[in-house]
Formats: sequence, C-alpha cells, structure tokens
Amino acid sequence: MSEYRIDKMEDNLEYISLQQATKYCDYTEEYLSLRARQGKLKAVKFGRNWVTKKEWTEEYLNKNQKSNIVSGLKLLSESKLEPSFLTESLKTLISKPEISKSSLQLGLSY
Repeated sequence: MSEYRIDKMEDNLEYISLQQATKYCDYTEEYLSLRARQGKLKAVKFGRNWVTKKEWTEEYLNKNQKSNIVSGLKLLSESKLEPSFLTESLKTLISKPEISKSSLQLGLSY
C-alpha cells in the first residue's frame, strides 16, 4: 500500500458523521446538514453523506455563539432595554476582549 493511501485512510479516521456531531452540540443532524450545504459548517460530502470533524464542529459552535451574543447586544442597544436581566455567564462572555471589540465595531456602547 502506498504512503499516500495510508495518509488518506488516516485522514478519513478523523471524520465523524453529522449524527455523531450532534453529541457535541444541541443541533439536529438535519440542521447541521443545512449548515454544511450552506458552507457555514466545514464538512465534506462522501457519496450522499456529509461528514465533519470534531474540531470543525467546535469552530462552528464558537463562531456561532459569539455571533449570537453580538446580535443580542445589538438588539439590546436598539431597544434601549437595560441589560440587567443578562445572566452572569453572558456578562462574562461579553467582557471577553474579542466580544467587546466586535461590539464596538457594531457601534454598541456598554
């Protein structure tokens, strides 16, 4: 067996089905498939099945979480509601530099 073929086989071992990926998040297999087709979730199609990697799933979740927080902050600023109802965990996430920087780029002031 050639070295190239062995490398390809080892690469395939890293892939997980979208069904397996649902164990790492709260999304359904159908939703992950949609996000893969949209190009939002890194995935590869083997035959008729989409597969991804655990790392790619985690990247998607982290990016999506930050995006949701920034969107929520933007809605809060537009509605002029006091953010006193935010949970402590959300306040902690907001205080992270990368979130604050993104918020400032959107023109939010907190």
